[in-house]
Amino acid sequence: MNTFLAFFGKLHPLFVHLPIGIICILVPMDLLSRTEKFENLKPALGLVAFWAFVSGIFSCLAGLVLADDSGYPELTLERHKWLGISLTVISGLYYGALKFKFYKPYLGNLFVISFLILVSATGHFGGTLTHGEGYLEESFAAIFESPPPPKPKRTPIANLDTALVYTDLVEPILEKKCFQCHNHLKQKGGLRLDVPEKLWKGGKSGVVLVAGQTEKSELYQRMLLPESDEKHMPPKGKKQLNAKELELIHWWISRGASMDKRLAQVPEGEKIKAHFLRNTETDTEAKVLDEFEGISAKPALKSDIEKLQKLGLHIEWLSPDGSLLSVNGLNAKGFQDLSALLPIKEQIIWLKLYSMPISPKSFEILSQFPNLTRLLLEGTEFGDLHTAALKSMNHLHILNLVGTPVTDKGLDELAQIKSLKKVYLWHSKVSKEKVKMMEEKYPNTEWNIGVELPLKSELKPIAKTKI
Repeated sequence: MNTFLAFFGKLHPLFVHLPIGIICILVPMDLLSRTEKFENLKPALGLVAFWAFVSGIFSCLAGLVLADDSGYPELTLERHKWLGISLTVISGLYYGALKFKFYKPYLGNLFVISFLILVSATGHFGGTLTHGEGYLEESFAAIFESPPPPKPKRTPIANLDTALVYTDLVEPILEKKCFQCHNHLKQKGGLRLDVPEKLWKGGKSGVVLVAGQTEKSELYQRMLLPESDEKHMPPKGKKQLNAKELELIHWWISRGASMDKRLAQVPEGEKIKAHFLRNTETDTEAKVLDEFEGISAKPALKSDIEKLQKLGLHIEWLSPDGSLLSVNGLNAKGFQDLSALLPIKEQIIWLKLYSMPISPKSFEILSQFPNLTRLLLEGTEFGDLHTAALKSMNHLHILNLVGTPVTDKGLDELAQIKSLKKVYLWHSKVSKEKVKMMEEKYPNTEWNIGVELPLKSELKPIAKTKI
């Protein structure tokens, strides 16, 4: 679609309120103007009707453009469209009756009734497109719903083994991505998710969670539908679940969807910990201090840090004086050359390069970073040719090679890093047999190839049902 037309279509929510507001003024003006006290309003009726008609035309045109690329439910969209056009036509006829002086009181009554019906109906279907089917009923039902019990403030997980699978791992995902539309104030599809009992109860069409059966759990299956599908959850335009969150929810449901078990009590709980061990929030203070032991560096220059921040790199101080730094390249989309980091090579302790387009040749520069304790290269082109650059690292504890082209050959090089404690190898080219051999030969290092979960592309959604 033409860029200008696309922009014009998105102005529909702005335009649509103009004719509604003007008609809401026009109707009482019409009724009052028939009385002796307010008959001086009659000359103004034509002007008000004119702008109701003109603004209605702009609203209809923008709505028609938006409808071509909206992905809204077809039946509701058609009803909203034709009711809106009808309202505009009635506005035009009303203006014509005044302009060409064939307005009569009985016609005025018909116009007023038509305005009230069409404004209400058009607005209702517009609200349905925006807020979903049954939004009025859900809002009314919410009046009688009690809020969830107060929840304690979430704190970093100190020990994953004792973490409650639902409360500490799964619920935070639902809270961020689903609670907005499924809470005690708003229940789309009659579904409430912010209380476990309500989650098990399901929505208008029945249960949405079946323990041990992801293929029958509508809660999960809706997440797999294409975002353009009207049944996809969260809805188009809302923040979506990422692949790791989908994998975690799949694992939780397939292992029984427990609400009260701890991670250590759930089958394959050890493997799923790789989801969280990549996040600094799961580290205790003792673990962090252990990583820093024996590392000494001068404080980084403020000017060097500012230069890197201008490139989009996020730099966090891990020590009060700035001698220990964490560098995250998540928002530095065009960053490719690691040589830019050399001015603070001694101060970088944690380096996170998730899915960044780092030049393969640039990985050789990593040998010049003596104090790295964590190197997260997930989704990069780091391969076997680059593992030799890490052999000289004496402090490296955690290495994330998830989704990289590293193979069995590369692991032999990595085994020479004496300080290495954890290596994550999900979706890499490393074989299970090689990992098993490494576990036997180097038991002091955790070689984590991940939990066996189907990829999102391999999962087939079940037949859609209405919630």
